[in-house]
Amino acid sequence: MKGTKQLDQFLDRGRATAERTLGAEEAARLPSLARARLGPREGAAPRVRDRVNQGLFATVIPLLALYQALRGDLELAEGVALHLTEAMLRASFMVNFSPLKRAAFSLGLDFVPLRNLLLRRSMRLDEPGGFQFEAADLGSAEFGFDVRRCPITEYARAQGAPEIVPVICRLDDAMAAHLKHLRLERSGTLGGGAERCDFRYYRKG
Repeated sequence: MKGTKQLDQFLDRGRATAERTLGAEEAARLPSLARARLGPREGAAPRVRDRVNQGLFATVIPLLALYQALRGDLELAEGVALHLTEAMLRASFMVNFSPLKRAAFSLGLDFVPLRNLLLRRSMRLDEPGGFQFEAADLGSAEFGFDVRRCPITEYARAQGAPEIVPVICRLDDAMAAHLKHLRLERSGTLGGGAERCDFRYYRKG
């Protein structure tokens, strides 16, 4: 149910972009093709209980169904399909990431007690099939952490589409762009082939 709702958001908010890329006729076929791929993608996903893990899979599963419909059913080249998938994701994401949510996100990371509470909670995550976070050597960073295991990367690889993961990773950069006093830097991500995702937040200026 959640996957269907999220997929419908991608399709609705990205409709204009899809029509520009595919043409009206092919764009009209896309919803039914993507929905047909959603069920099997959901069935293959790990059963996670933590809300962080659940929230991320609620995005990646319908996004994968959309991407594989573009690649497998409409036979788009990989680069074109990735570009369109990301554009449709961004169109949906920016509607959900309202100015109020952006302000709350920025304030939450600036408010040290809340930030530390969230970090401690993340470090305690220990769920089979879920993310594994690790404290890190921060150097001059204000705060940060490492991700040592990414189930989204593992899932996408198992589904034959590892190239979709960087599209998800770039949402972190899109969110960080709205931070008032901090900037995000990463030298690599698991989805991009690195041995870890090293999140480091530095004070601007």
